[in-house]
Amino acid sequence: MTDIHLSSRTLLSLLQWCDSLFPSGAFSHSFGLESAVQFGTVNNETELSDWIRARLHHQVFPCDLVLVRQAFEASVKHDLERIQAIDETAYAMRLAKEVREGGKMIASRLLQTAAELTPNPWTRSCQVLFTSGQLKGDPAVAFGITACGGGIPVDAACLGYVYLFISGQVSAALRLISIGQQAGQRIIHNSLTWADEALREDQETVVLNPEPMTFMPAAEIGTMQHETHTVRLFQS
Repeated sequence: MTDIHLSSRTLLSLLQWCDSLFPSGAFSHSFGLESAVQFGTVNNETELSDWIRARLHHQVFPCDLVLVRQAFEASVKHDLERIQAIDETAYAMRLAKEVREGGKMIASRLLQTAAELTPNPWTRSCQVLFTSGQLKGDPAVAFGITACGGGIPVDAACLGYVYLFISGQVSAALRLISIGQQAGQRIIHNSLTWADEALREDQETVVLNPEPMTFMPAAEIGTMQHETHTVRLFQS
């Protein structure tokens, strides 16, 4: 990714979308981290950092960011049929039921808020599609739609999505394992630095790759097993 130049208004909009106060409902999901903690995969700061980097490398970069970019490009053209096709692909790639249901809830909140904060015919059309069941709802797809509708450049939207993933995982970890706020900030800082360097070195993953792909079986299996855990803090 190249360096990004934003107007003050665009930057402030992106900050609002990426703020922890934004009512997406993502705070109630760990997206597999709770299972990783229960199975002993993630127990401390180092293991959490490794977990986040693995998820970025194997899932977020090659899958979610490709979906964000595809949804953004379809939104520029106001191509509802293309949005539906991207959304169908995204839904099929979320193997665990909890992830599909959690993603649908987050997508609903994103589209609803976008239609209110940045009202325009495109975001309203996408919200109508979702409400009528013609969109199943995926957070990466919804983020691309709302970014375009809000005038946020696609590269900035992708970086915002990366930040949301990292901060969300750290937020969940603070409630699951014994790490403090300082450790959490170190992980966020180091993960963002690593992500920026990785994206600059491997642009093909998120810029030129024509289709989303993901491969992290342990995380997928753990997320599926989460549904039957007797004690849970998170919905997924």
